[in-house]
Amino acid sequence: MATSLALHTPPLASSTYAPLADAASVPFPADISHPGVRRALQHLHARYAERVTLGELAAVARLSPFYFARLFRAQTGTTPGGYLRHLRIEHAKMLLRDGVPISRVAFSTGFYDQSHFTRRFKEDVGVPPGRFARVTPVGATA
Repeated sequence: MATSLALHTPPLASSTYAPLADAASVPFPADISHPGVRRALQHLHARYAERVTLGELAAVARLSPFYFARLFRAQTGTTPGGYLRHLRIEHAKMLLRDGVPISRVAFSTGFYDQSHFTRRFKEDVGVPPGRFARVTPVGATA
């Protein structure tokens, strides 16, 4: 049985909740030396808004799930699930800067619902997404 990295993803995948941000807009770690981890990172960057399992990433990396998880953490400094959450939050920040409504940002970045998104966003960024959107000028970068 595959271990899920995204336990709280939207139950239905529809075009309404398709990713809005460009996957290439979040920087890709440059110092990754293992080709399997690079492949897994490319997979995560391309599918950050979808449900991605540890088994799926391990298969992309062509490694066992246990070895992949250990190697991923050694190469990136975080777990595959932590990296996925970081990607989702970074994409959410871009969308909020562009003036996209919070509910749409929550679903288009792969969070289960707006409450889950708000909780994780505040935990990682330090402010709720509504406040982030109000104090960040529309179209701002960084």
